[in-house]
Amino acid sequence: MGTPAFFEAIRKTPADFHHLTWSNFFLVNLVPVTIGDIIGGVVMVGLMYWFIYLSKAGKVTAITETAQRIAAAIARPDMPAPVFFVTREPPTRTPELQMVPAGAKMKEGVSTSQRL
Repeated sequence: MGTPAFFEAIRKTPADFHHLTWSNFFLVNLVPVTIGDIIGGVVMVGLMYWFIYLSKAGKVTAITETAQRIAAAIARPDMPAPVFFVTREPPTRTPELQMVPAGAKMKEGVSTSQRL
């Protein structure tokens, strides 16, 4: 139950803690807290999923914007695809840039950067 030194230090006796029982722990503490956690978790997670995935306004706006961006990328095949546009084709390699020593001079009209 506890050492006598502990009860002397807090100036109480074991009889003062008659309400600390296993039945009180389960029925008054653990069961209500668990039920509250389950209900709260279901409600909060459900609401977050609803706001993120099922709300009509957000879904329509996101689909419309994405469709417009994909259509714009497909309409201009000479332009590189946007970052969010995912294809199943392997990525195309761009020509490697030539390394130029730091002190070397370039010919006039030659650029070291590549343009898209």
